[in-house]
Amino acid sequence: MEILLNNPWIGIGLAMVLAFADYPLMALARKQYYLYMFRYIDYESIAGQKKKPSQLWGIISKVMLGIALYGIWYLFSGSQEPAIGKMYLWLLGFVIGTYLIGNLRHLGSILLARLYKSVKNVSGKLAYKPPFSMKISAVQLVSYFVVMGLFYIYRPDYFILGAVSAAMFLVLRNLLLA
Repeated sequence: MEILLNNPWIGIGLAMVLAFADYPLMALARKQYYLYMFRYIDYESIAGQKKKPSQLWGIISKVMLGIALYGIWYLFSGSQEPAIGKMYLWLLGFVIGTYLIGNLRHLGSILLARLYKSVKNVSGKLAYKPPFSMKISAVQLVSYFVVMGLFYIYRPDYFILGAVSAAMFLVLRNLLLA
């Protein structure tokens, strides 16, 4: 991933695009869920039970994340210290992997909800309490860990290792929240 070390704007730009796409995709997925799926499936989430952070905080934290990534890259570019470059690539992979997985899951939720729009073969309603919802989510996240892990075996790189680590972190986080 030499290109990511030579030009920080490619990786940081991708990370920011994915980060700022997260909220609109989540909002659309939530809207689609309540329009089409909620009458059949009730996912009670742990996040839904807590006060949500402000959108301003979300924007500030994403900008700060981009600045921090650039700062680490800047340290690397000035020193050419391989350890800093590896740390930058791993962190960049972790950030991109985290947002990519989240955005893919939001997109999957949107598409799944659309299937329920004109469903004729479903009746009744499932209700999942928060701990079980988190376990279901963790099981789904394992698939991202496996795919990214296989890609890492095929092409070992600190950037990919960061994405693999992000997938495992999300699995463990959901299991601990369950």
